[in-house]
Amino acid sequence: MIKRSKYKGNKPDFDELLNEVNQEIECQQAEQNIFDHVQELKQLCTDIEKATNACINATLELESSIRIYKTAEKKLEDTMASVRNMVDSINRHIDNTIKGASAKLHFSVDLSDESKKEISRSLAEVLDKMKAEMQKHLRETNIMLEEERRHARDKFREYDGIWFGNYGQWFFIFFFLIGIIVVLGVALTLIIRQYC
Repeated sequence: MIKRSKYKGNKPDFDELLNEVNQEIECQQAEQNIFDHVQELKQLCTDIEKATNACINATLELESSIRIYKTAEKKLEDTMASVRNMVDSINRHIDNTIKGASAKLHFSVDLSDESKKEISRSLAEVLDKMKAEMQKHLRETNIMLEEERRHARDKFREYDGIWFGNYGQWFFIFFFLIGIIVVLGVALTLIIRQYC
């Protein structure tokens, strides 16, 4: 069994020494980690500076573009105003010209008898041509309608439900009516004999 000394004045404690050594090792590892990451931090700093410069350049270009756009917009507005003024002045000039034209322009047309006859003859020729075309068109339409009517009548005769055609139909109707008359006559005769 080891006896512990009661005198502890000058002797350092082993746990404290171990803690100091551990702290020293941790500090050296932290310093080593910092030294290891210095190159990455420098690269990161350089990248941040480049990105900042690119952002500043883009902002300056955007501001320049906005100034150019505003200048062009102002020029366009000025041009539109000048065009609008020119159009208004042209419209006023046209309105004034039209107002003054009715008082300034007076004209008359004199036709000779030969010119009147020529115009009447030309109009008569045009009317005659139009009438002839209309009559021709009406004749063609009437012929076409007549052919369609005849064709429809022939179809109706063929498909009216009797095999023998239109004449056979009248033949059977005639004998059918005679048969009905005979049957009614016999029935009336029987009824009269029964009650008399």
